[in-house]
Parts: sequence; C-alpha cells; structure tokens
Amino acid sequence: MIVTKDTTLRELNEAPELTAAKDALISGGNYFEGETADWSLQDLNEKFGTWGASDMVYGVLRLLRVLASGEPTVYSVYSPEEIATEPRKAQAKLFYLPAEKVVRREGAPFVLLTSGGAYGAVCTLPESLPVAAKLNELGYTCFCLNYRTAVPEDAANGLFPMPADDFAAAWRFIKAHETDFGVCAEHYLAGGFSAGGHLAAMWGTEHKGARHYGIPQPKMLLLDYPMISMDTVEEGPIRTFMLNMMFGAEHNRVEEEDYLVHYHIDRKYPAVYHVQAADDTTVLPVNASLLKAAAEQMEVPYRLELLEHAGHGFGLGSDTDAAGWVERAMAFYEGEVR
Repeated sequence: MIVTKDTTLRELNEAPELTAAKDALISGGNYFEGETADWSLQDLNEKFGTWGASDMVYGVLRLLRVLASGEPTVYSVYSPEEIATEPRKAQAKLFYLPAEKVVRREGAPFVLLTSGGAYGAVCTLPESLPVAAKLNELGYTCFCLNYRTAVPEDAANGLFPMPADDFAAAWRFIKAHETDFGVCAEHYLAGGFSAGGHLAAMWGTEHKGARHYGIPQPKMLLLDYPMISMDTVEEGPIRTFMLNMMFGAEHNRVEEEDYLVHYHIDRKYPAVYHVQAADDTTVLPVNASLLKAAAEQMEVPYRLELLEHAGHGFGLGSDTDAAGWVERAMAFYEGEVR
C-alpha cells in the first residue's frame, strides 16, 4: 500500500493490508464514517493544526512494515469470554510494534503508550503511532493501547476506572506473552498524550495506578502535554460535560480529587520526562507547573521541556518546536534514570 499525505481515513480503514487495525487507528467517535472518512492526512493536519501529516505517514508506514513481516500486530487485551460478558471491552486493543532489529537494544525496556482524545476517543494515528515508530527506530519495542472511552450511558455512572483497568489488562497481556514479544514485562516505561497522558500519569500513583493493581511501577513516564488537573479547565459546559462523563452526573469533589495527579505524587512515583508547549490552549501550561512542583517536592527525577510553539496534540511533533523530543527523552532515561 502506498501512503502519502493525500491518503484518506477511508482508504486506511478499508485497506486489506490494515485489516487488523480496522477502526482502531482512531477509536471512539466516528472518524471513519460520513464526511470525516474522506479527509486526507493533510486535511487532518489542516483541520487540527498539530496532527502532523508527515508524522502520520511515518507511523502508518512503520505499522505496514510490521504487518508485512507476518508478525501478529493488533491484539485484544481481554479474552473472548470477557468481551462476551462486557462488550465494551472489545475497544481495548493493543498495537505491537517491535524494535527495528538492526538497532534493537539488549535489555532495553519496552514502552506502553496511550493517546489522547478527551476520554472520548483514542487518537493513535497522530500521536502514539508516530512516536512508537521513532522509538522502534531507536531500538525500543512499543505497544500502543486503545482503552475504553466515554459513551452517552457513562453520564449515569462515569467512565472511570475503565481506562486504568484496560491499562492493567494490557500489562497483564504483555506479561502472559512476554516470550512471544521478546520483552521483560517488569522492565517498561509508560507514556501518554493529553487524556492518555493523564492516564499514564495516574498510572504512577499508589491509589489508582500500577501499585493499586499489583503491577510493578514503570521505570519512567513519558508525558506529552498531559492533563494533570481538571481544575485547570475553565468553568463552563465543556468542563461540566467532561467531569460528568468521567465520574457520572452525581459525582462529588472527593472523586474529582482522586484524579488530580499532583495531589498523589509520592517518593515512589516514577521518573518523568514531560513535554509541554507554552502556547497550548487545550491543556494549559499550568499543568506542567503543578506536576513539576509536586515531583520536586517528593524528589522524583523530573525533566520538563517547555516549548515556545507547538500547540496541543502534536505527538511526535517533527514540524514543531518539539522535534527531537523522543530522542532527548530516551537520552534522559539512559543517562539519568536507568
């Protein structure tokens, strides 16, 4: 399959070579239906501003190479029996992208990535997939997780903790198949973008993250413009809608505070590499200030890249001030964390 900036979402979703990834390059929402299905990667770039068309091409081409090798690549993290009992669990899909063999690092950790989408979608195509391709190029195996996202019915009882349940299920799936994947399940980094960055950041906490599920802590968190506190979202219909979908319409302040990341940093929290743009109007830079202060208070190894211009949703960010952040993040891991 030839993939260019002019390739449409419909072409990607209907390509025989990408059957395994059908409806999963962006999960949640309805991007593959109606008018949006005929948007090209360049159209997505122009409409969203920061979804780099060249980065999306780069990520899809890496996925196609893995699929062409005959390597099974897209997995359900839940068993057929679990999905039959709770059909929404079918949304929890895991992309496996092994490190490029010529640069594979012996003993290197794998990276488990979760994209954003305001907990209403998981935008793997513009965010996790290009970053995973870059990490593969640097010698690291990656997994991109599509977790469950909000549906109208969640206004009653809330989406949470389903995304974290899916993260735990993904880790356990990797653990059960670590020989097949060529990884050590206990030796991993967790990363995320926007809402997926919130999920990854919460994964480091004791009460809602890895330790809560009896899973080893990641060695480091890669956080790309993560939502740290919903308190930084301006009061209004958008904030109210998001909180109701996350927690249910009858939620209380205590439930909200359970998911304010900076309230729950302790001395066992993983090291952090944090990338944030000063001109991000979706996840405001104050989120970085909150996490930085909490990490420094607890003496957690922490590195912040505060970019002047990159906006929100840039993922790999090759055409922005963020260019090269993945290389710098892994240099921080190799030099100061490992």
